[in-house]
Amino acid sequence: AVYTIPKSIVGFDLSALYDHRSAKTDNSPVQSFKSQTIQIPLNGRVQFYDYAHITRFFVFAGPQLALNVGKKDQFIASNSSGKQELLWQPKSSTWSLNMGIGAMAMDHVQVKFGYNLQLGDIGDFERVNYTTGVTTYVCSNRSNSCQVSVTYFF
Repeated sequence: AVYTIPKSIVGFDLSALYDHRSAKTDNSPVQSFKSQTIQIPLNGRVQFYDYAHITRFFVFAGPQLALNVGKKDQFIASNSSGKQELLWQPKSSTWSLNMGIGAMAMDHVQVKFGYNLQLGDIGDFERVNYTTGVTTYVCSNRSNSCQVSVTYFF
């Protein structure tokens, strides 16, 4: 949804996006892990019309909430004896900051180019030792990203 204050260059957009990311590890056996989220960005925007008022160019920025809808704990790899495992544990929700530029043509077709800056970790890697029952923190992960979107408004 896009809303512009009447007779103004200021507005905002709100949307809901499904995001699926996956990666592979270098461990043996090679395993992959994934992140599945519903992302809700709320962006403020300042827009400018071209001379013919056919295209609006805009800059935008705002917060984005990501809610995890995938698995909580994901097995990635084990050592040769099978007594230790590396687990990926994504956070249940994260915040990030969107910023970018875009254009809307004829009030129906919008193209946006943006950058998403993660404001915290999206998950943790932990090593579980089944012999001792000890879980050890390994590292965290951040996932900044470039985003390109094309939207048609009915």
